[in-house]
Amino acid sequence: MPTREDMIRAHFDAWNARDREGMVRDVAEDVVLEEDPGFQVAAGTSHGHAGAFALWDQLFDVSDDARIEVVEITDAGDDRLLVLMNTHGTLRHTGISGSREMAHIWHWRGDKAGRVQIFGSHDDARAALERSG
Repeated sequence: MPTREDMIRAHFDAWNARDREGMVRDVAEDVVLEEDPGFQVAAGTSHGHAGAFALWDQLFDVSDDARIEVVEITDAGDDRLLVLMNTHGTLRHTGISGSREMAHIWHWRGDKAGRVQIFGSHDDARAALERSG
């Protein structure tokens, strides 16, 4: 049986391959995705697989070669995993290429992720974990 870390790595492998089925394989049907304002100006909350695809499709529309590199996954206790990563891509309309740090906190319910918090930096995610205890 795959570990939660294996499931997260498989999620991002699927995300990079644009394998929509693989992207949600280990994500609950009623998942809640919460964007921190440090991630994007119009931060919001997305619900369910449809909400997740809408959020991801926004990024794919801006950068069709966007990819995520997982840097580190750490057990944060209380069925949470801290995922540190970098995104890489080229903006479709300008041709500008670059990378950006980002992080997630995955909250698990059994064998599925039920909530994912999205942060614009590793430090923001770590600070959120410290605030929540």
